[in-house]
Amino acid sequence: QEVALLGAESADVADTRFKMGQCLMYLERPKDAVEQLKSAADACTAVKGANDPATTAIQTTLVSALFAAGDATAAEALYNGTVRPALTAAGDATALAQADVQLAADLSKH
Repeated sequence: QEVALLGAESADVADTRFKMGQCLMYLERPKDAVEQLKSAADACTAVKGANDPATTAIQTTLVSALFAAGDATAAEALYNGTVRPALTAAGDATALAQADVQLAADLSKH
């Protein structure tokens, strides 16, 4: 029961921090967004695993935040090392294509 409670708490933390990160991106505060999104990704990974679609969604947003914060090296490393393999493993060609388009857009801006 305690493990289930911790899992639910971590899922809530992940969801809340993900929403905060998205808001901070909208407010053009990418460095603050990066911190929230990293925390959200860690919490979601702990609960759902690294290849869960929710974790991948958070990490995809984190890639954009890292680019916006000026850390293209970390953004590309996260995308190529984590996000792209997770999308490939999930077999979601549409999500993979969308993520590739977003990466290209982020690269062109920075």
